Amino acid sequence: MAVSKVYNGSSWVVGVLKVYNGSAWVEKPAFYNGSSWVDLYSGNPITMPTGTFTKSNDGGTCYSGLVFRNDGSVDTKGYGSTTYTQTGAGSLWHEDEPSASGSLYDVRCASISSGSWTSSAASTGTWIQLNTDRHWYVSIASKFSPGSKIITCVMEIRLRSTGEVLGSETVTVRALN
Repeated sequence: MAVSKVYNGSSWVVGVLKVYNGSAWVEKPAFYNGSSWVDLYSGNPITMPTGTFTKSNDGGTCYSGLVFRNDGSVDTKGYGSTTYTQTGAGSLWHEDEPSASGSLYDVRCASISSGSWTSSAASTGTWIQLNTDRHWYVSIASKFSPGSKIITCVMEIRLRSTGEVLGSETVTVRALN
């Protein structure tokens, strides 16, 4: 790793990038886009899964759900209780997967507009640390019993240290016979 050094008049010290924001020198790198100052590192690293996730019964119990992994990925729970599939284009909840540190974040099912979970990592509205994989799913017992189990809810991820919600999205999860 290269380190920039600057002579301060008496010795060489590690240089810190400072930018003049119009009123003061600040250590947060930024650039002027022609109308305002934009932080270089202001991007939100969180991308929530969105849409409807459906699994149809192919035999025994059918599971359908979301698994937020502590490595920054998100999977759908599949036909069996231990079968998982990437959710598609939005298969990462954190852009730095697989190096994301899930323990820096919390996840929750913030609210439910219809249905209920068969199993959930935490009670609705309760934040839970992403220091391990967290599962929410619905299930339906047999393909010979007509019906479905459907839930529509809001899933959220926040930065644990500040409580700032970084991602919030409505999802529908369906297990169908």
